[in-house]
Amino acid sequence: MIKKIFLFIMLAATHSSNISAVEKPQPLRPGDTIALVAPARPTEPADIAAICNALKQKGFKVVISDNASSRRGYLAGTDEERAKALMQAWCNPSIKMIW
Repeated sequence: MIKKIFLFIMLAATHSSNISAVEKPQPLRPGDTIALVAPARPTEPADIAAICNALKQKGFKVVISDNASSRRGYLAGTDEERAKALMQAWCNPSIKMIW
């Protein structure tokens, strides 16, 4: 559902006159899976650990993309690696939120 809202926001930015209703996402619940993805800059390993610990303490499962701490210049890997990580999270029905 959250993915649908993200898509809605993206569509609304380009086609605002064609949107008639908003579908609210279901609230996250303990046990839901959150994907940590780095579609732009890399995330420091210490930050990844802190984020994961905070989410796990709240009862969430966390999946970390392979490229989350990768570095290619100022980016978190190649264009292909970053796109692949985002699409894997987006297309996985068990992931309820992408961080």
